[in-house]
Amino acid sequence: MKHKHCLLAGIIISVIIVAIIIATYFIPGIDNFSSPTYIREFLLNLGWIGYFVYVILVIASIPLPIPSTPIVFAGGYVYGTLVGSVLAVIATVLGAAISFYVVRKLGEPVLELLMDKRHIDHFSHLFKKRGVSIALISYIVPVFPADIVGLLMGLTKIRFHTFLAVVIVGSIPRSYVLNALGSDLYTGLTTKTVFLIGLVVVCVVMAIFREWLKKLMFRELRELEHGTKTLEKEVEKEIGISETKEKATKKRKVRKRK
Repeated sequence: MKHKHCLLAGIIISVIIVAIIIATYFIPGIDNFSSPTYIREFLLNLGWIGYFVYVILVIASIPLPIPSTPIVFAGGYVYGTLVGSVLAVIATVLGAAISFYVVRKLGEPVLELLMDKRHIDHFSHLFKKRGVSIALISYIVPVFPADIVGLLMGLTKIRFHTFLAVVIVGSIPRSYVLNALGSDLYTGLTTKTVFLIGLVVVCVVMAIFREWLKKLMFRELRELEHGTKTLEKEVEKEIGISETKEKATKKRKVRKRK
């Protein structure tokens, strides 16, 4: 499923790139949008419509295989830390709520189309053991991709108002850090920027090694994996015994014929 997810992401990104290239030949002045400063001024001049466009982009990135991080980061560049963070949190909550209801209605099959089944199994197991705390941890520490936590919670029995509280509290730190970094990109780099970049780099490294990190942080997953391996060995042993019995039975039949 992971490969299907990556393929879908590649197709969507390719279509967007091709559409932009074609548009540069048929729409006068669209090449101005290659400038971040021009885009910033364009969205600011749109007023509340610009807010709406930004929120829709963040919402769309949550269920779709498009990373929300660059979009949230761009909010800080355009609207500044405070406004960008507020818009990002609102959009994240709305997108997560939509994802939550879709999964709750359609179940696990729709999840398997969007993410690796390993994430589903691990999150479900940890949620049974730790409850909502694992969802909060997942927003702060990238043991699971932030965009899929809302989807994963749709499989649980969590109440909707508790779900909303978790998403709001969990999305604030991430939204603030990314928007503050985006804002600094426009206003100028400071000592705070260096700290934020370091924090983002740490999160990226943790995301790259998230499978190892999950096993390090959660004893339950180590036990689950050990139990799975033990079960596999027992099944293999039983299969081996069955095959041995089957061969012995065939040999006896051959001897009787002789």
